[in-house]
Amino acid sequence: SRLRFPLCRRPRGRGRAGGWRGAMLPYFLFLPFWFFLAVGLPAAQTLHALQTKDEPEAKKTWLFYWMCFVGASWMLHYFEWVILIPFYVLSFYIDLYYEAQLIVAFLLTCPRFLMIEKIRIVAERDAHMLEPFVQDAAKRAKDQLIPLLKLAREFLQSQAAS
Repeated sequence: SRLRFPLCRRPRGRGRAGGWRGAMLPYFLFLPFWFFLAVGLPAAQTLHALQTKDEPEAKKTWLFYWMCFVGASWMLHYFEWVILIPFYVLSFYIDLYYEAQLIVAFLLTCPRFLMIEKIRIVAERDAHMLEPFVQDAAKRAKDQLIPLLKLAREFLQSQAAS
């Protein structure tokens, strides 16, 4: 996957509104801060949770974090343009997209707030609502894949016979 973090941001200057568009942090600091907040700190907390045998909730929290990390990476890869729309409107005055990423990473992983644990608890509590949707999607996938698998099997058998 490509790394498109703040290294390729457009240069700042006077915005269309005539005000000065400033940044919270210089460009070269975003990547190390983001890496520390989104990868380094959670990796250390994950290793700490794995070493303690009496806290299964911490292990579940950090497993949930890494699953969300992969899901969010995938989502941003394909749908970042949708997330950028409100930030594009704000960019006429101030460009806050990468600053917002840092704030979200900080709130999710900082031990004082640890929002990822609160999100995990809500997700566990409400997971039963997704079960009918998942079962329906699995049934539809099965109904569509079985004819394709039969067709592929017949093709391979005809190729092996000839």
